[in-house]
Amino acid sequence: MRQNEFVLKIISVKDLTDEEQERLNYKGERIIIEVWDVQCNFIIDEKITEFYPQLIKIGLSEFSEGELSYSNSGFLRAQELKELLERWGFILYGSDKHLSLKFGGEVECKIKPKYDLEVQDLRDEVKELEESMNKAIEEEDYERAAKIRDEIKSKNYEA
Repeated sequence: MRQNEFVLKIISVKDLTDEEQERLNYKGERIIIEVWDVQCNFIIDEKITEFYPQLIKIGLSEFSEGELSYSNSGFLRAQELKELLERWGFILYGSDKHLSLKFGGEVECKIKPKYDLEVQDLRDEVKELEESMNKAIEEEDYERAAKIRDEIKSKNYEA
């Protein structure tokens, strides 16, 4: 899931009534982040931290698909968290980028999701192996070239 396929709705729990906090099970939380589709029709039913693990590093935890919380021990306030997420390229609910996307515009992604990075790493590794294999062939070291070829085949199968 790429950054331009969802929006983050940041909710400061203190702004909710006690009844809303209780109903939404947000008691004891400071900031809640809901992950919506771009049209805001439904909450995304995937764990966003699996795609963007750097969110965990800043103190976000995912308590269910499409819902994250920012712990009381976190050092950022809601506005600071919004600014950080926007700098990272995440699209916030109601922002200009969100409205642009909602009405057919395009927004560039700043961070590739984890699976894109893994595929790119694998492609880079295969390219390096191909170069090593070609060098082994040039040096007429066919045994080493065959081993490298077999390794390339196993990597291509994974990709």
